[in-house]
Amino acid sequence: MQRRHWKFALLFLVLLLAVPQARGDKSAERDSWRPRTIELPRYSIYDRRPHTIRFSPDGRTLAVVRNVSSNTSDVLLCDVTTRKVLARIKNARSPLFIGKGDRIAVTYQSRPAEGDWRAKICSVPDAKVLILCPSFFFPIGAFKNGQTLIGMKHWTNFGDTGLFKGDLLRWDSRSKAVPKRWYSLPALRAGERRHDCWLMADNSAVVDWTWTLRDNGTIYQTLYFRNVATGKVRFRVRKRADNLMWFPSNAQRLFAYCDGESVVKIWNCKTGRLIYSFPVALSPYTRESALSPDGTLLAVIDSDVGIRLWNTASGKLLRTLQHGKGGFRVAFFPDGRTLASGGGYDNGVKLWRIK
Repeated sequence: MQRRHWKFALLFLVLLLAVPQARGDKSAERDSWRPRTIELPRYSIYDRRPHTIRFSPDGRTLAVVRNVSSNTSDVLLCDVTTRKVLARIKNARSPLFIGKGDRIAVTYQSRPAEGDWRAKICSVPDAKVLILCPSFFFPIGAFKNGQTLIGMKHWTNFGDTGLFKGDLLRWDSRSKAVPKRWYSLPALRAGERRHDCWLMADNSAVVDWTWTLRDNGTIYQTLYFRNVATGKVRFRVRKRADNLMWFPSNAQRLFAYCDGESVVKIWNCKTGRLIYSFPVALSPYTRESALSPDGTLLAVIDSDVGIRLWNTASGKLLRTLQHGKGGFRVAFFPDGRTLASGGGYDNGVKLWRIK
């Protein structure tokens, strides 16, 4: 009888120790999906949502563009560890970290009435102005050496459609020299407008995004993937779609987009080969998407649903994160383990630990 009692007592003790551990594991899992928030100051009614979210290459600093008025914006530099705002760059936009993240390039309007943009280099994290570009320059990317920037000579707006004019320029961001001409993008065809242009983060290609409005009202969007050195077209993607969405990515040589049929396609920018293709259920409230640096995860943020994570290899929906209403921007950390989301009514940027 005593041996039985000892067995029951030992079994009860094991169960008693196992239950709190199981509860702790579930609690830890819930806490891992509970975001940390970087509170941002609110200046006016226009800055309810961040316009852009960018991370430094070392993952220590976060740059957020906030609208100050209907036509001006500021860049806020935030410390990821302490979740505090470090500095504010006034009247700036389009942040671009250079090198390891100790410097940042931003654009500002030297003549707002004429729509002329220039660039300036600021230190991180104190936002001290180091160099002002002496001529018109709109940065679209940086070379891996952390010194040479690529940009456009001129940018103007025509209604709802943008048009880049001028040549691609190279600028040594450590000197006060005038940016030098690199090469000219080819002339556009009749009815075609250049909507955007940027350099891939791994310098694998220059992406040229154009729109074409036909007489019957249909819109064709074309993505030209050009050789970085010569500007020659390696391959192009052309779709008849009114809501073509490209996904910003730091993935090596990977580029993803979603057409009007809600099908995500991921391409190799170097070879032009289609790697993955899978359907996603995008809602009319989809705002932005992002591809992880290793190309394995796709994050889509909706202003009504939240953030949805897909596995790019299988096309399987992994998880839905409850960001809250009004989600607007999403971006991956350089290591791909943390996701940042902004927008909504809580006036901050949320950091999600996803790996």
